[in-house]
Amino acid sequence: MSLKPEKLDALTSLRFFAAAIIVLHHSIENFKFGTDFLGFLPTFQAVSFFFVLSGFILTYVYRDFDDHGSLRRFFVARIARIWPLHVAMLLLTLVLLPKWFLPLASGAEPLKLFWLPLLSNLCLVQSWVPFSEYYFSFNAVSWSISVEAGFYLLFPLLLAGIRRHCLFVWFTTLLFTFALACVLDYLSSITAGVINSDTIVGIIQFNPLARIFEFTSGMVMALLYDKVKDNYKPEVKMATIIELISLMLVIVGIWLSAIIGMVIGLKASDPRWLWAIVGNANVVFVAPFILLMALGKGKIAKTLSLSVFVFLGEISFSLYLLHQIILRVYSNIFRDFILTPMWFNYFYFVAIVLLGSYLLWQIIEKPCRWLIINRNKSRWLAELKRNISARATDKHFLISVPVLAVLLVFLVLVPMKSGVTEIDKEAAHLLLTDGHKDFFNIRFGDGFLLNGVLLEDEKKPSVILIWESLDFVQLKYRVAVHFLDVQKKIISQADFEQSRQLACKVKAHTFWVESIDFSTIPENVCSIGLALYTPIDLKLLPISNGPRDWDNRRLIIPIVN
Repeated sequence: MSLKPEKLDALTSLRFFAAAIIVLHHSIENFKFGTDFLGFLPTFQAVSFFFVLSGFILTYVYRDFDDHGSLRRFFVARIARIWPLHVAMLLLTLVLLPKWFLPLASGAEPLKLFWLPLLSNLCLVQSWVPFSEYYFSFNAVSWSISVEAGFYLLFPLLLAGIRRHCLFVWFTTLLFTFALACVLDYLSSITAGVINSDTIVGIIQFNPLARIFEFTSGMVMALLYDKVKDNYKPEVKMATIIELISLMLVIVGIWLSAIIGMVIGLKASDPRWLWAIVGNANVVFVAPFILLMALGKGKIAKTLSLSVFVFLGEISFSLYLLHQIILRVYSNIFRDFILTPMWFNYFYFVAIVLLGSYLLWQIIEKPCRWLIINRNKSRWLAELKRNISARATDKHFLISVPVLAVLLVFLVLVPMKSGVTEIDKEAAHLLLTDGHKDFFNIRFGDGFLLNGVLLEDEKKPSVILIWESLDFVQLKYRVAVHFLDVQKKIISQADFEQSRQLACKVKAHTFWVESIDFSTIPENVCSIGLALYTPIDLKLLPISNGPRDWDNRRLIIPIVN
């Protein structure tokens, strides 16, 4: 097995842009950034780009497995590439988000809901099980590297076949994946719900066998690269035009793939439609674009070869695996702390993710990969000392650590104040006389009754909520606060959770006052939306009466200027 000495920098940089699209895709709902022009696009197809790129790179690097021990070295290198960081992010998920998973460990079905998904994650086979409690378990984005692990197992066989019968193997994988979608469509129609939408998505979108066509498409492009690289010598201007057209086709293809899927599958729930929209329909444009970037003759490819983009490409794997953990923390914890404009929140999120990705790349990715590949224990200690010494003198590393620490500490030390004060019935009635006249006796779920809302802005703007318990309940809930414009669109938002000391149990008909203070109220706010949910199931409680939207789960409080 021989290795290609030449590094394709443009392809390394493309990894960052694909990862950035996935980050944007996952953060649209939280930050409302790009909803007008990206919300309707299947931006999740950037994962398909990774699969095509993976097929290209592996075929480009690994020529054959004829050398003694070459197959073993291949699998060791692949494990070293993805497993250490994956396990580190799995542990980070359990540490930062224990409430999402630990209740499952002590529930009615702990083996099914916690330990088996955990074991499948450790073995990188979670996406091979077509149930969402597996393929979306823990750090959900890791499903794609579980698919990659499946590709790695198949790669030696695919490589042997595709070098002998290139088009036959490629076309066979195309027919196989589409036939699989057709079979699932037929089975779902005759099994009366046994093959449901969750299972169909689990197979078509998350199973390695169903995504194999994308992988082999990259392999075919790598073989074509070997044939044309010495003869492809256009002028820079012409090469740039070709690259630009190819890029535009990729972008248009993302949009067209949804239409193609509808034509093939007739309805959005059809497995054939899902087969098309996850990326298979756009492979015809993505694969040639990767080939052109590898050839590197135009200005787009040359720009991507700049060191800054190559560096971002190097940390893209850490960026991809880290971002959703931080996003969940933001969504479920950090929004309790400070209410700021969405653009600032998004900048803050991106800064933390980029800095964290760089540190993970330096501390975990690179050292662990070297230690796994180089199993000579006598060299481990020397390499560890060298890495520690290098980090101690690396100015970028030394700056990144305190900057990231300051960003995280700022979130902790500048909380939004949400305090609860228990009062007697007489005091509650006195407060009710000053409250908002339209917000009395509003039931949230079966446990909480909102008996008054006061809006104050003498020194700092605040919302005072007067609650009454309807049963023996625990004051462990979260209040979602939305600042809304005239069309009820969210301008800014934050969630507030009671501290552990205040999350006590109270008997029925207990009154308490909750004060939520804001640093500022954004401009153009016409109303405030209030919703209540518990941190266990994260479902909004239904509201009995009053001005509401979101299927009667958000209360609308007008602001009188």
